[in-house]
Amino acid sequence: MTIHVTAPDWAWFDTIELYANTEAVPADDSGQMPFRGAAVSPEEFAKPFHTPAYLYDPTERWKKSDGTLKHWEQKDGRIEAQVTATIHAVQDTWVVVVARGTQETEGYRSLYPVVPDVLKDPKAAPVDFDPTHLELFHKSPNVGAPAWGLTNPVFIDVDGDVDGDGNPIEPLWIP
Repeated sequence: MTIHVTAPDWAWFDTIELYANTEAVPADDSGQMPFRGAAVSPEEFAKPFHTPAYLYDPTERWKKSDGTLKHWEQKDGRIEAQVTATIHAVQDTWVVVVARGTQETEGYRSLYPVVPDVLKDPKAAPVDFDPTHLELFHKSPNVGAPAWGLTNPVFIDVDGDVDGDGNPIEPLWIP
């Protein structure tokens, strides 16, 4: 499967993730870090105080920062990237692709000014804000709003028992 992502350069992305029949992983209350070890069972871990949260680990991830997103280009006001993945589906499978920006990557930009409310703590606004030079502003840990987008799920029917709408396929009977 070839995955091709195109975005305007104000919706800056540097990571493409593929999820295929991914199972939920219990996470901490922030929803940012997966539980590990004894804490992997949230129904038992801190039971009276814990509201379960879950993450999904991608089946495959390509990142500009680690060199795995090789076909990434910013040109003429847009960003394009392309990756190839092979899915060995042995059962009915769903696939979702996510493209997103990560602040740690060289060249990162938040969605500001398209999304004006990007400060995580409005009381900690930048002192020297220059709208013509936003590089430092985008790198500030107080600035959120990275770009992200995702596909609808694509369903792969391995055993031929449902149609594209999820309805059972009746065997064709010809007299």
